[in-house]
Amino acid sequence: MKKGFTLIEVMVALVMVMVCVLAVAKLSVLAVQSKAYGEHLTRATMLGQAGILSLQALVGTSPEILEGWHQDPLNPLSHDGMEFYRFWMVTQRPLGKEVTIYVAWHDRNGDRARGFGSLEGLMASPCPRIDIREFLVQE
Repeated sequence: MKKGFTLIEVMVALVMVMVCVLAVAKLSVLAVQSKAYGEHLTRATMLGQAGILSLQALVGTSPEILEGWHQDPLNPLSHDGMEFYRFWMVTQRPLGKEVTIYVAWHDRNGDRARGFGSLEGLMASPCPRIDIREFLVQE
């Protein structure tokens, strides 16, 4: 009797090893993409909260909190080499103003954030974004 592996056994083993290596490589790519998305999401949330705080500090007649659509005059906001765009919508309510801040950024798929002239334009864009809603009570 001959001892050792046949060519078919070696090929099957190589295919099994390749499938395992490809699965690990795919998981690694997904982990890196998830980390990048998480960083963008965290930074966008920080910028949104900072925007809410700055709007809360304004007087009720300030142009930045008049009813309607507003763009941050500092757009694009750079944060650690990433560009973000901040917008807000102010809606008058009986007891105050409802402010919704939107923060959008560029996507790795090429979906580019930019200066949107309206809420509809932002919503029609496939770029990733977050929104934070706050109610400003009138005194």
